[in-house]
Amino acid sequence: MKSKFNCAKWSLAIGMMIALVGRFPVRAAESPATNDSSGQQAYTNNAIVPVTWLERDSYNWDERHQQVLEVQKTLDPEIVLIGDSITHFWAGPPISNQQHGPKAWADTFGDHRVLNLGFGWDRTQNVPWRLDHGEMDGTHPKKVVINIGTNNFSRTRHARDNTPAEVAEAIEEIIERVQKKSPASQIIVMGVFPRGFDAENPYRAKITALNALLARQLAGRRSLFSRSPTSFCRRTERFPATSCSMAFTQPKPAMKSGARRWSRQEF
Repeated sequence: MKSKFNCAKWSLAIGMMIALVGRFPVRAAESPATNDSSGQQAYTNNAIVPVTWLERDSYNWDERHQQVLEVQKTLDPEIVLIGDSITHFWAGPPISNQQHGPKAWADTFGDHRVLNLGFGWDRTQNVPWRLDHGEMDGTHPKKVVINIGTNNFSRTRHARDNTPAEVAEAIEEIIERVQKKSPASQIIVMGVFPRGFDAENPYRAKITALNALLARQLAGRRSLFSRSPTSFCRRTERFPATSCSMAFTQPKPAMKSGARRWSRQEF
């Protein structure tokens, strides 16, 4: 008999994984915007322009994309997870050479069929490309969980950082694509998790603004917005921010403490 998918368990487990993202550098790339007739560079929200993997890192992006296309032919997933390294390196098919939470995965999903569409270092603009090139084709999951956008707030020599409004627009684009692929699926949009060791970290304000935008945009719609733990990941005597910050250097007890607190707060 199948175990019941437990959203609280899923949130608890993914909360444990937020501590891992700080281990990996952010990677992305984009083509420069073309100049208009006045010689000024034309504005482009690069967060919504579909792109493939443009920088090589610890795994082969193209190979993983092909693995997804093969796995989804036979898996018939009940749940699809779309995201970046937080999702990618958790566990689940297609199997990655790095898995940081296989037990948490098993405890969360039981024998449910789950397809992991997390790709390390992806930004929002990578997801539309993947969906436009076959990912989720022919699948009709009951739930699709989207957790993407944190990497858009980092600037590299190949890609600029984005504003909260740009990232929110990009997530809307992803939702539309998912709805076209599988109209009956329930879409759960996770709020972006806090970054940095303390509440004064500059990423925090951007992430808080993005989550507020998403909450307003998704209110009353079929998509379900799950508030991020930003509101209680603050530096206080009762609950130090380090216990749920996205930093690989945090010890495991702190990671587990943050996950437990988030789960109790949310559910």
